[in-house]
Amino acid sequence: MQCKFIDKDNNHRLIAIFAGWAMDSAPFEGLRRHGYDIMVIWDYRDFSLDWSCAAHYDEICVVAWSLGVYAAAVATAPIAARVTLRLAVNGTLSPVDSLKGIPPAVFRGTLEGLDERNLTKFYRRVAGSREAYGRFAETLPQRDIDDLKTELEAFLPRDFFAPELDTRFDRALISRDDAIFPAANQWRAWE
Repeated sequence: MQCKFIDKDNNHRLIAIFAGWAMDSAPFEGLRRHGYDIMVIWDYRDFSLDWSCAAHYDEICVVAWSLGVYAAAVATAPIAARVTLRLAVNGTLSPVDSLKGIPPAVFRGTLEGLDERNLTKFYRRVAGSREAYGRFAETLPQRDIDDLKTELEAFLPRDFFAPELDTRFDRALISRDDAIFPAANQWRAWE
């Protein structure tokens, strides 16, 4: 995983944002919250994260989006005692699943067809509208296609790879029209 502080004023409270797949810190650069430092985490080719950069924080709020929900559940064990809020946004603990995640055929189709053109289509779907994509394009993530393929492969279910998950989330926000995780699957996952 990679991380970057987008706002660091030596506060004692941190918001750790686990971004969705194909993101980096760029779309989040303008975020500010009085009294909190903000760190964005992305690049889930490896689910380990060195939390030494967060050693001085008394309170950590985790906001996890899309595939970042699963990544947060894997990576937050070392800081669990200081996490005061866990928020899942349009994602589940079962990233590739017919009933509780992204349907496997859709996921594999994304992986197998990934190229620059399809990545642009993905970003348009994430944005939701032409107008929103126009704003999003101003801070478009700069990610390598091969790295993104490797990152997707890390989410494929494997019998031999079953990381321990911290499944405690305080709230799950589910968008009715999420274009990545079907809303019905999210509802089933968080029941």
